[in-house]
Amino acid sequence: VETRQALTLVQHGLFPRAQEILESMLKRMDGSGQLPPGPLKAEVVLWEDQWVETARQLNQWEMLSDFAKEVDDQALLMDSLWKAGDWHTLKNDVLLRASAQAEETPNLMMVRACTNLCHNNVPQGEQSAKHGMLLALQRWWQLPELSVCSHIPLLHTFQRLVELQESARVLSDLCTLNTAQNKQQHHADMRTFNEVKDILETWRLRTPNVWDSLSEWSDLV
Repeated sequence: VETRQALTLVQHGLFPRAQEILESMLKRMDGSGQLPPGPLKAEVVLWEDQWVETARQLNQWEMLSDFAKEVDDQALLMDSLWKAGDWHTLKNDVLLRASAQAEETPNLMMVRACTNLCHNNVPQGEQSAKHGMLLALQRWWQLPELSVCSHIPLLHTFQRLVELQESARVLSDLCTLNTAQNKQQHHADMRTFNEVKDILETWRLRTPNVWDSLSEWSDLV
């Protein structure tokens, strides 16, 4: 009964209440931490998956990073630290292990790009964003033509990758701007300034749809 109730709340977007019910059910598990056998094991795994989803939707990244460390989920840990902005841990620990263990995915490339840009490594960040775009395009062509819903997560990924490429361009342009020494240099700097201004204005207008989830707004805004 509680499982059905929690799933219904998740489907209706009532994530705080669903999370409370899921946490209550998980706390009633055996204190040894071992999953019970039989059909109940699959149900407990469902509780954990749905709890992670509710935490994602509520942007509880620090809590998710602690959970990921506890269960040794490197993909979730990387995603949580990225969203929490813990670039130091990402660069010096998680990304090194992820590069050795995980396959290359658009998400991994986005994390690499963000980490490099935050550490002023613009060329490497731009290269990671481009590689992520190629991986996303490969996944796009593998999707069925008639299923619109299956394309939505990749469309969000494309937007994030485009904005990462634009971020690399803005950082690169800002690095080249300096005090004008002559008239020709002054005109070049003004063109660069106008290009950066256009990108920032595009970001202001290119917001998610009002019906998109809170986590998608958090990713893009």
